[in-house]
Amino acid sequence: MNQIISRTFSVYIQHIVHSLYHTASQVASHWRRFRMVLLFLVDVFVLAPEASARAQSMTSQGEEHSARFVIPADEEILRFTPAEFTYFFDRFNQEAATISGEARALYLRRVQEMNASAMNSNTIVLQCAAEILHFTLVRRDETLDEEDIEKCIALEKQAAKSSYEWMAAEINHVLADYYNSKVNLAMALWHRKLCCELLKGRDPVAHPRLALEHLHLGSIYQCVGEMESALFFSKEALHLLNSIGDQVSAATVCNNLGSVYRELEILDTSDIYFRKEAEITQRIHDTVQWSLAQGNLGENQFLRGNYEAAKPLLQIDLSAARGRED
Repeated sequence: MNQIISRTFSVYIQHIVHSLYHTASQVASHWRRFRMVLLFLVDVFVLAPEASARAQSMTSQGEEHSARFVIPADEEILRFTPAEFTYFFDRFNQEAATISGEARALYLRRVQEMNASAMNSNTIVLQCAAEILHFTLVRRDETLDEEDIEKCIALEKQAAKSSYEWMAAEINHVLADYYNSKVNLAMALWHRKLCCELLKGRDPVAHPRLALEHLHLGSIYQCVGEMESALFFSKEALHLLNSIGDQVSAATVCNNLGSVYRELEILDTSDIYFRKEAEITQRIHDTVQWSLAQGNLGENQFLRGNYEAAKPLLQIDLSAARGRED
């Protein structure tokens, strides 16, 4: 929802910017770049793919705490395919952002038990899984230190040498998220690119992290204004996501591509991607993002000076925003 709100916010801000363009073009230019940074930060931190059926089954059976997501037994984690681990971790990452108190303490104890078991059995996959979950939990309360980062990097190298490149890629994903949270985009780019390199040529269905990292790379390059790279990685992400069938993330990429082409002032191509976003969200019955796509199409008409064409499209977005008190 934060991702959706950020996009809605960007639409309204852009309306203000363009209305002031002729009298404050330089200010508008700086504000647009700032708006893109805001959009990127929200988009990256909350983005998660649709969970697989197996990941969705990993809910608690009546635990008396606020979290309703269970870390599976060690044996089950060891049986995970790369795709299952990706979907499991993304669900866990969402949960970790909301838990506190006793629920968080329970998670930490479970992760500590997993780590002890991994050390006793010298099982690299379980060691990596335990460290990824621990890193994700403690990142939320700012208690990470350099030793935690060094441990992650050491395990990443060990996993890659042990022919578990997919697990090394997952560690790079976690490190990239960490550097995103520190707004260190150079390091975030480094780890996301390394993640993609480790999974290069792999089946995107078996390794969905590849598509999702391309999505993130496109967002980062859009944020820093490197539009050619943003287009390259976003288009590749859309191709991979279509192979997976992840329509939720595909709609997000279409929104990003529409925004990039708008920044490049290529409005006809921008329209194509916003229409694709509208088609996807209508198909999956996401009325909120569908209304945002209509608003973006309306904004493109506004930028062309076609105000009569823009008005009904923007009204769709406005009505939906009022309906959800946005």
